Amino acid sequence: MAGAACFSATALRSESAGWEEPRLRKEFLGSYGIDSRVEPDLSDTQREVLQQLEPLLRDDKSRAVTVLEEAGKTEPSARYDFLLGNLKLEAGRVEEAKRHYSDAIRKFPNYRQAYKNLGLILAQEQDFPMAAKALSKVLELGEADGTAYGLLARCHQAAGNLVAAESGFRQAVLLQPDVLDWRRGLLATFIRQRKTSDAIALADELIARDPENPEFHLQKGQVQLASGDLEGAAATLELVARAGWAKAPELHQLGDIYLKQEQPQLALSAYRRAFALDPAQAPAKCLRAVEVLAASRAPVEAAELAAAFRSTFGERIEAPDRARLARIEARIALAQKADERAAALLREATEADPLDGDAWMLLGKYHADRKEEERAIFMYERAAGIEAFKADAKVKIAQLLVGQSKLQEAVGLLKEAQQLRPRDSIARYLEQVEKVLKSRSGGR
Repeated sequence: MAGAACFSATALRSESAGWEEPRLRKEFLGSYGIDSRVEPDLSDTQREVLQQLEPLLRDDKSRAVTVLEEAGKTEPSARYDFLLGNLKLEAGRVEEAKRHYSDAIRKFPNYRQAYKNLGLILAQEQDFPMAAKALSKVLELGEADGTAYGLLARCHQAAGNLVAAESGFRQAVLLQPDVLDWRRGLLATFIRQRKTSDAIALADELIARDPENPEFHLQKGQVQLASGDLEGAAATLELVARAGWAKAPELHQLGDIYLKQEQPQLALSAYRRAFALDPAQAPAKCLRAVEVLAASRAPVEAAELAAAFRSTFGERIEAPDRARLARIEARIALAQKADERAAALLREATEADPLDGDAWMLLGKYHADRKEEERAIFMYERAAGIEAFKADAKVKIAQLLVGQSKLQEAVGLLKEAQQLRPRDSIARYLEQVEKVLKSRSGGR
């Protein structure tokens, strides 16, 4: 797996914290106090209600809700709405809390803490456009707060405004240096902007802060891979694997990296570890590893991996994958000059999947190479019954017929093949066969 799209998904694993996260709970529960600069003034009556409310906020919050609702009927107050929003939010009644915060803002348009709490809810719900409006208002009203900056940065990140997101996360890190969420977000913006050196430096900083956290090592590996540093990516992923943190996808990726480095033995080791680590994973994903290793001209390693695949997944291999595996093993056997085994495997492939055109074509070639023309023609005819292989199979049959001096039949098949899929090389071959046929018929 390579490229920014792949590794940025890892970096952006979660864009919102739960309500039980201590930092956010502190933000909400600490908002009962009064800030006269950006909160509504209190009448004497309202002040008395709040004084009565103080013990209820500690001991009987459901009663506090009732007191506030009754007081609001007599004297509507943005302060009451705001406190009701806090209490409803704490009770998990999020929609009601949002309504109360909105009511508080309507009654007092500069109610900074109401904007902030509303913005926190909207960010949690991933309503990023509306959250951005609320959080921007918080900053406009003078709050230099890491949480507001950080969550606003997340909103920009979700909208693809990466420069603004980076700026916001930098401010959040400055104001709340111990909150790893903001460094995670900043790392994500570096990754998505392909700021490789910045991303690696920040990943190293995160690793230094929490060396036992596999997330940061994996993110570093993805950045290295995306930047083309295969050696560095392999070293990082190998460290993750040896620490016991890797899952099967990381080991598959490590195998792919080793293949790109033309190290089939190391690729074989990584793929085998991926198989063993998760025997319940989809066999098709693992079969792909066998296929790419076989295609890398490493038949010995590919044969070992194919055997490991059969051993690991056994009865879970479904018919299409059995056919595909047999075809791959046949190609491996052909590369090892084990022609008889290759033929047996190809027959296994056609038994598992009679519509496996590749296997029929390879069987045709196998018999043609042994001068068993009739057997070869039969195999090619089976392939010709499959639409995707019809043109190629007819050409192969025509070539065998030319060898048998059956030129008229060969010409007909070549013309049919050209109608199906015109090719210059076949057109030239057809012309040559027609010339020979004409010469043999005395120019008639």
